[in-house]
Amino acid sequence: MSLAVVAITPAYNNLAFAEDKAFTEILYSIKLGEETYLIHFNACAGDKSIFSPNIIMESELDTVQINSSKIIHANSCQDYESIITTKSPQFVKITIVD
Repeated sequence: MSLAVVAITPAYNNLAFAEDKAFTEILYSIKLGEETYLIHFNACAGDKSIFSPNIIMESELDTVQINSSKIIHANSCQDYESIITTKSPQFVKITIVD
């Protein structure tokens, strides 16, 4: 009988914080319908905290604006999720708007 061990760690790479810019990364997506996906992602701050970030999620078919009251502290991430219409999560681009 084999034993499998699974470790869950934060999805962001600490080396990414060597940059001073904010960034996003998709953690996973769930297909909800033919062209509808739930996208779960991290929004990360660089060397400056971001207060109440505005986030734009874009695909080839849709644009979603996410207004947040969360604070993303310097060199850390906050997780978010949103539903978007797209043919594939590969077409999704997420941007933190200053």
